[in-house]
Amino acid sequence: YSILILEEPEQFDPLNDPEGAVTRERLAKASDNLDNFQLKFVDDENHIVCFNTREVYENEMEDLETESYPVDLNLLRDAYILEIVGKTLFDYGYTDGYITSKSGLTLTLSARTGLEYCIYGIQKGTTAILETFPAGTGSVFSSFKSFAFGNEKQYYTVVSDGKTVYRNPYISAADGYESRKYLSLYSIYQGDIKENGIYPCSDAVYRNIRIWSDFDEPESAEDAADPGRVYKTCFVLQSDTGTVVHVP
Repeated sequence: YSILILEEPEQFDPLNDPEGAVTRERLAKASDNLDNFQLKFVDDENHIVCFNTREVYENEMEDLETESYPVDLNLLRDAYILEIVGKTLFDYGYTDGYITSKSGLTLTLSARTGLEYCIYGIQKGTTAILETFPAGTGSVFSSFKSFAFGNEKQYYTVVSDGKTVYRNPYISAADGYESRKYLSLYSIYQGDIKENGIYPCSDAVYRNIRIWSDFDEPESAEDAADPGRVYKTCFVLQSDTGTVVHVP
């Protein structure tokens, strides 16, 4: 059961397709069961690890007629790429510029000024910029959103019990479905990278993943993962698409 591109995806949405719903639930359950996997650190000095999957997991993937990809960086892939590229540019003295990815991540290099980050929501049924603020030098901006800009692929909506359900690429790690809480979510790193050239793109994205997946509340993520308060977090709720909520 595999659908990659559809002109009318609503027909095959889990809300309208019981078979697809069962498939997604089985995939999520198998992936969420950590007993199905084993990670061994073989050689710390040479950075060698060994990752294994249990036979029960492989049998489940075979029964679902899907290829098994138990390890995938997903949204973190772009984050690591931007960190590597940003560090390399820093080392060679190229610091006036910025890098952005389709996954919603922006890295502003240490000498770049004059940029702004935008917080998006929906007003009167139309995508709108709700707020903007200056992008500090050396800052990282991780943005997750439930809605498309124009004709972006992988986004659509369905109506269930009178409520709009937003389908998008930002799948919750908790249950394999999109967030039903957040319309958009932003984590912004504003620390000092001038001395070491390290841009914490992966940290910003991982913070968003945990909040988006309801593993952390925004307030607890601030306290637990950001004792120095170098991050700003804000979001727009699906229940109030035109209001930005800032974490104190």
